[in-house]
Amino acid sequence: MTLLRLNQAERVTMGRRLASARWRTGQTLAQVATQLGVSVNAVKQWERGTVPRDETRAKLATLYGMDETALFAEYAAAVRERLALLERPA
Repeated sequence: MTLLRLNQAERVTMGRRLASARWRTGQTLAQVATQLGVSVNAVKQWERGTVPRDETRAKLATLYGMDETALFAEYAAAVRERLALLERPA
């Protein structure tokens, strides 16, 4: 499945939320990367607004003690918008 693209403002907002969640839990980039089995660079990219894959989003939400939809609010909104477009009658 192709991930939906977010605009610049959405990426910045989501990235800041991810970084803030990590800081609140007192974890370093390396600790998060190790727990998820990814590179530190991957975690940095997410904190810059790249959307992680489905299974990784769920793991991050659990790791940060947050609801996945709240943690990735901009992405969730983009998914809802895309679904609404698909459900429109022709």
